[in-house]
Amino acid sequence: MRRLFANDAFKLLLFAAGTFLLAAALVPLIYNLGKFLGEITEENSINSFIDWIGKEARRADFARFFNRALYLSALILLPFLFLSLKAKRDDRPRRGPWSFALPGRSVAPVRGQALKRGEHPILHFTGGFLLASLLLFLAGYLLLQLGIYEGEEEDQLGKLLRKSLTTGLIVAVIEEWLFRGILLGIFLRSLRPSLAILCLSLLFAALHFMKPPDGLDVTDPESLWAGFEFLGLIASRFLSPLSFFNEFITLLVVGLILGWTRYRTAALWLPIGLHAGWVFALQTFEGITQRTETAAGWKNIMVGENLTQGLFPLAALGLTALLLYVAFRSPTGSSSLEDESDSPSA
Repeated sequence: MRRLFANDAFKLLLFAAGTFLLAAALVPLIYNLGKFLGEITEENSINSFIDWIGKEARRADFARFFNRALYLSALILLPFLFLSLKAKRDDRPRRGPWSFALPGRSVAPVRGQALKRGEHPILHFTGGFLLASLLLFLAGYLLLQLGIYEGEEEDQLGKLLRKSLTTGLIVAVIEEWLFRGILLGIFLRSLRPSLAILCLSLLFAALHFMKPPDGLDVTDPESLWAGFEFLGLIASRFLSPLSFFNEFITLLVVGLILGWTRYRTAALWLPIGLHAGWVFALQTFEGITQRTETAAGWKNIMVGENLTQGLFPLAALGLTALLLYVAFRSPTGSSSLEDESDSPSA
């Protein structure tokens, strides 16, 4: 038991659980403060920034407040996580944005732990962005041809493209820095590379899957227990086989691809490009199409409510993974994570 609590991956799982519990406790307070600020700024202008926050708070639902509470909780608990990890700076010359010395028990290879600049950063980022976005757009095009989606007129296509690109870049940089930059490094301190990537991908998928089923919401958002009721609604999604296999599996594959590419390149350029490309394609497609009302039955298996769900998006991800495997396999023809796990640790 003592050895379990000393494991870095276990500490990270405790951090994730603690973040959700703290968010559930904080979200009623944040919700009430946000709505109060929204009422004040609606009647009296304070300044442009606070007025903007108030406007956003008036439009936000409970799920969005819970999302913000998660970020706040993570920031509160993050210092305690770093203290518990007892990571020390590597005294050797730095070879990347940051580097941590591996403990003696680690089985992770050097190139899988420390981030480096990358040999072809622009090529990796641009190639990843184009590969991810074009293949997802191809899946969307096929769905249009099948009548599952239909096109909509978009008067401000340029604005939509800029917004989708900006959102994709911001989301990709933040999430890849956190998940593949920091958290994967933590998992690699105590797990073999393949298991580290799998565990982080499961966590990545679970965090993105955690939203309540459509049509369900908390009874009283102002109640002190509203956050815990919201967690119960989130948990109910895991009991729905269609939702689980329609979306969770897709998110898991996304996490595996991003984790593997970060590991193979020892850099974040390719994962950021892939992530940004998927978000860009997803938001652009949603802005210029709509799901047809007749799309039901077997078509729900082909695609769900958007391009993150169903067999078509999963097929696009599979093709993406195959092309990346061919491009980044080792010179010997092997890309097994375990093949490199016996190399000397830092």
